[in-house]
Amino acid sequence: MKKKLLIIFWYLLVFSANKGFTQVSLLFNNGKNFNLTVEDLVNFSLINLKGEINVDITIQGTHKESNTYVFKMKSNDFRLSSSIASFKYTTNSLVLEELNNNFLDGINILRSGNYNVCVSVKNHDNSEELVNECTLYLNMPLNPPMLVFPENKSEISNLTPNLTWIPPTPILSGKKITYRLRLAQILNNQNEFEAIINNIPLYEATDIKTTLIQYPFNAQPLIYNQHYVWQIESFDGDVSVGKSEVWRFNLKQDSIEAIKAAAKMLSFMKMSSQIESGVYSTSEELTVQIPNYQSDTTQLSIYNTNKLKVADIPTKAILDLGDNKFLINLREVKGLKNGSIYLLKSTTKGDEMYVNIKYITSK
Repeated sequence: MKKKLLIIFWYLLVFSANKGFTQVSLLFNNGKNFNLTVEDLVNFSLINLKGEINVDITIQGTHKESNTYVFKMKSNDFRLSSSIASFKYTTNSLVLEELNNNFLDGINILRSGNYNVCVSVKNHDNSEELVNECTLYLNMPLNPPMLVFPENKSEISNLTPNLTWIPPTPILSGKKITYRLRLAQILNNQNEFEAIINNIPLYEATDIKTTLIQYPFNAQPLIYNQHYVWQIESFDGDVSVGKSEVWRFNLKQDSIEAIKAAAKMLSFMKMSSQIESGVYSTSEELTVQIPNYQSDTTQLSIYNTNKLKVADIPTKAILDLGDNKFLINLREVKGLKNGSIYLLKSTTKGDEMYVNIKYITSK
């Protein structure tokens, strides 16, 4: 509020120096310049420097390129006190007299182009013109965010895929766009739009500040041979500035032969002191690398996504200094479910190392 008063005070000084003293001054408030609505065009303040006065106010909006009226609002016999009065489209004293729906692209969204907004203020008692000023609004089209991956109608095998998209354009300097992601399962014979609107989301994230997010390890698991939809909505502050299309993807399980072939080509999976978001696919044999800085015995344990222990690896491993590589036979571990994600933990004298795995078996 203090900042606004300083701006108004500065404006009055400049205005008085250039035009001389006047009883009523006008200040346009809106700074938005994309996805404008009629409501955005009606946002101004009147500053009355003398005593109370009754005024008639007229606001007219014109599409500059076609020189066509878009809207007209009036307020007759408004009591303007000796202070600052703010006016918006929703101000009770303002009455909408005309609205040209031909300039609306969607729900109250104006077509792109330039719009002149003029405000006239007259003394109600003697019709003396106190203010007659105009301002120009540039309404740029804002393209919604575009989905990138997973591609529409694609088949993927990763149960924790990276979801990526392109931000809305154009984004002006200083704008901090955030995103909301919604992902849901397609049920029965639903189409994409029915699924994203009607179904409870499996995962929903808000206030995302990047254009990439990995499906969380601890979220409700995705299931093979199921169909999913996802959508991104972008926000400028609390204002929605566009939704992406709704895309779908299917989860298809890799064959055990493909998993085994990939495992042979990979180096040992290195465990980390932090629980990372990446997940390694593995068959019945797991190859891990455990860095160690003291010779000791380590206990290997497996946990599910609810952080509950499933089992301890039967044999304790003796670590040497440096990197230790082990081949673990998961056939000996009871309770593992095909296609599920687990956390493998190594505990050595209280020091813990981790790696996320997705277990796939031919049985």
